[in-house]
Amino acid sequence: MTPVPSFAVLLLIMPTLVAQTSDFRNTNWGMDRSQVVATEAKPPSQIREGGGEIVLRYESARIAGLDCRVVYIFAKDKLVRAKYVFQQDHNGKNDFLADFTMVDAFLMGTLERATEQRVSWRNDAYKMEPRNYGLAVSLGQLLYSTQWKGKRTVVTHALTGQNGAITHEVEYVSVDLEPWEDQITKEQEAPSSNAPIQTAAAP
Repeated sequence: MTPVPSFAVLLLIMPTLVAQTSDFRNTNWGMDRSQVVATEAKPPSQIREGGGEIVLRYESARIAGLDCRVVYIFAKDKLVRAKYVFQQDHNGKNDFLADFTMVDAFLMGTLERATEQRVSWRNDAYKMEPRNYGLAVSLGQLLYSTQWKGKRTVVTHALTGQNGAITHEVEYVSVDLEPWEDQITKEQEAPSSNAPIQTAAAP
């Protein structure tokens, strides 16, 4: 039997390697819950179900040197979205801006060129006071975000706030499954066609 040249073996392997490229961590969009759980070393710390949605949460991960939790979101048991939610707690709210800058630099080094970067003021009360920008974020007056739009995934890095609390997260969304998730959400919100019809009592 004639031996197969090494370069031919490489060509046979390459399609398999391409097919195994992950969308988020070690997962691909459309995986079911059991498949996603199998990719993580530990069981989820929290599972929430309702309205056709399943949410899995894992507590221990690190991105750009910062501790974060991992969140997987399923619609009808198909993975459609995922997030890294950072868990830092700072005394000075401007320190969250430093975290955002560090994670943004990390993502720019691992993803393609960003398609959108925004610094949005909803209330410019602190616009002339950089020392209070973190406070403005915590009050919902200032939003930072960077977005990358790929063929399969949209990645959004955001720093937002409300009622004095700041949320720092990176969200990954399936391009192909987002419309399907929206449809399921609308179906869950719509009144059931099987609901009894109530008629007014006769006078």
